[in-house]
Amino acid sequence: MVAAPRTGLQLTQLHSIEDTQIAGRAATVLASDRVCATIVPDLGMLCSSLTLDGEEMLGHPYGVDAYVERGKLTGIPLMHPWANRLSGARLLGAEAETIDLTSPLIHVDGNGLPIHGLRLVDAGWEVTERAYSDASASISARLDLSNGPLLEAFPFPHRISIAVTLTDESLGVATTLTATGGVSVPIAFGWHPYFRIPGVPRSLWHIEMPVRRRALLDDRGLPTGLEEATSVAPGALGATTYDDLFTGLSDDPVFALAGGGWRTEVAFGPGYPMAQVYAPLTHDVIALEPMTAPTNAVVSGDRLRHVLPGESFSATFRIRVSRT
Repeated sequence: MVAAPRTGLQLTQLHSIEDTQIAGRAATVLASDRVCATIVPDLGMLCSSLTLDGEEMLGHPYGVDAYVERGKLTGIPLMHPWANRLSGARLLGAEAETIDLTSPLIHVDGNGLPIHGLRLVDAGWEVTERAYSDASASISARLDLSNGPLLEAFPFPHRISIAVTLTDESLGVATTLTATGGVSVPIAFGWHPYFRIPGVPRSLWHIEMPVRRRALLDDRGLPTGLEEATSVAPGALGATTYDDLFTGLSDDPVFALAGGGWRTEVAFGPGYPMAQVYAPLTHDVIALEPMTAPTNAVVSGDRLRHVLPGESFSATFRIRVSRT
């Protein structure tokens, strides 16, 4: 597909929507002339692929099947209603004193801690809109967590709506949380985008991380309550590993991964005041994670915000992929 000429010297790229299937579920491909993003609504609006000029820009430490069957994160998955892990089963302010860690809706890590929110695969996602024009292509879906097993697992009635929009080389993800019952709903969701650089060794990846403060974590990956000022100079990732919670970011933060002429930028909107960065040596991936609250906030209450009954909260991040 080629760019279409418009008035003056500007060029506007055409966009389209295509249907496909991923892991046996209906999926939508949002496409411009250079970028394609594949969204799978029934898998929690998972972005399973983001390609630039036919090259995959997302990291897949585990495949989509492992995400479906075992909750192994891959691509760009949603973490809701909490991001990362909790110190235990008791939720701050919940009518039910604890959540059931044996529930099939809850994943636990190697220490038995609840991690990455509820299992929202095949949970009843409703596609509300699909649209495209010369300027963009988009898909929106929502999930009602106001009754049934989802409410039993997280006793705060609410609805979550997600709109994914592709504009030229930029993918925007807008998440809206609406309190649908008579109680306020904690805001602690996040996203876990995994990235890679096609054909470039991890040691040569260049990273830019606009961070100012870092939480000190215990050996389970939970905040201790202590923090420290920090900075990360732009440079090669090399053999450095990360599994860090950054609680202070610069103004209008843009994280970046580059190398071999490729560049991926993740711009955090104001709804995401902190970030988790995960870069293991076991896989050639790095996760640059927009976070609405610190790890464990729904248990500790640390900087935890709430949506009042009948009101909504929205947060947006944007991924831009390019090459020189």
